Amino acid sequence: AAVRAEQAGFDILYVYAGMGYLPYQFLLSDYNHRTDAYGGSATNRVRLVAQLIDAVREATGGRCAVALRVSLQELRARASENAPSEAHEIIGLLKDAPDLFDVKMDYSATDCAPSRFTPEGSHEPVVDFVRQITDKPVVGVGRFTSPDTMVSMVRRGVLDLIGGARPSIADPFLPRKIEEGRAEDIRECIGCNICISSWHDGVWVRCTQNPTAGEEWRRGWHPEVVRKDAEGTALVVGGGPAGLEAALTLARRGFAVTLAEAGRDFGGRLLWETRLPGLRQWFRVAEYRLGQLRRMPNVSLHSESALGAEELRDFGADHVVIATGARWTTNLCGPNEIPTGPIDAPRVYTPDDIARGVRIEGPVAVFDFDNYYMGSAIAEHLAAEGLATTYVTSAGSAQSWGVMTNEQPLVHQAFRKAGIACRTLEIVEGFDGRNLTLAHVFSGERSTIAARSLVIVGQRAGGSALYDAVVAEGIFPSVALTGDANAPGAIAHAVYQGHRTAREIGAAPREVLRDAPYAMRDIAAPREAAE
Repeated sequence: AAVRAEQAGFDILYVYAGMGYLPYQFLLSDYNHRTDAYGGSATNRVRLVAQLIDAVREATGGRCAVALRVSLQELRARASENAPSEAHEIIGLLKDAPDLFDVKMDYSATDCAPSRFTPEGSHEPVVDFVRQITDKPVVGVGRFTSPDTMVSMVRRGVLDLIGGARPSIADPFLPRKIEEGRAEDIRECIGCNICISSWHDGVWVRCTQNPTAGEEWRRGWHPEVVRKDAEGTALVVGGGPAGLEAALTLARRGFAVTLAEAGRDFGGRLLWETRLPGLRQWFRVAEYRLGQLRRMPNVSLHSESALGAEELRDFGADHVVIATGARWTTNLCGPNEIPTGPIDAPRVYTPDDIARGVRIEGPVAVFDFDNYYMGSAIAEHLAAEGLATTYVTSAGSAQSWGVMTNEQPLVHQAFRKAGIACRTLEIVEGFDGRNLTLAHVFSGERSTIAARSLVIVGQRAGGSALYDAVVAEGIFPSVALTGDANAPGAIAHAVYQGHRTAREIGAAPREVLRDAPYAMRDIAAPREAAE
């Protein structure tokens, strides 16, 4: 493998002793029960890792650097008779073995922690000792997005090199922008971990901040450069994530863009969602785009500018993009989690009501069958307001889709800390303003809990009366519905839709490339043609 890696052009080859891989298993006594020279003492447990480093270096004749990536979270927590911790002892035994130490945490939820629960540079308390033991360079990660934080880590002797996987997905040109002093142009990672969910799901990467991620080759979307290939005017209605991204991309293509927002401020759903516990950094989605738009001479921004079909007709733009968002409904769901219909009861609310400042009476129940961040974040918000809060979900855990974004264990920890009761595998069957009737999704067994208010976080409805009116009247030859108004989803989906809509307006259709054929017949056809 090392020889092939060198032949493929790699300069640095990794021995991976992290996150449960075989060398990691040798390092931890929980796994390693051997009684020979590879088990028992730290000196013995480290033997395989040292031999692997030597073997890789020998296989490539010393022409490639050999790095060791090692998880230190569990080792740092274990006492040692010979050092402050087993982590100290292990690094001490290996201090001269690799050409580079790459230090990390043991578990995905702490190694790639979401910003909602974990600050930038959170690995430092675990990895801060390594440079004190070895003279080899040390690289580490921790969702570094601020150049000041990066410099601090180096100046304080924590790291020699800054690793930035998620920040580099959000902005592949992050190092260049720092070097050129263009901090205002950095598209900072928000730590939502949509990229991590792509890895968990086995699909091409997605990024809330960078809609071109995963589409560079497939659709020919450069992360930074949008070719100026258009002229004329474009009107974007709606200043949320999709509208902001559409306006920015249209302007980069060369259109004279007007962005009209009905509200006082731009940001759409982000304006309120980012005031929920832990979500403030997500507002970078709006901040980055507004910062870019305000510097562009071909862009005009107008808040408090609600538009109807008549105003659109009078404006007379060549192209219209409608991105007016979606709304939460009071629909319940059945045991199969398929939405049914709205519930008719007193004091039933949605996230939209809370965003508008409606006063919620306690005790309150939050029924979540959306299963992403909104339900759990609202439960935290209500508990912080001093309300006795019960979280009810049709899934088997709180924020069940949070397992994809590494949030799930941290959500449960937050619930315990806030005193939020958590009921899983149950759906709401009835509510009379005093008691909430629940049914188990598998057994159908019913139970009742006291509640004065019910917040339903389940289904959102898109659509746009403005879009329907414009299409019905046939006023514009070019009108598009995008973002949550077209298909409600995560913020990443809204940004992606806005970008794709703006790329495709007035442009010739482009073939979407595929790096693998669909079926064997697609492989056979070229062979037959060649013969």
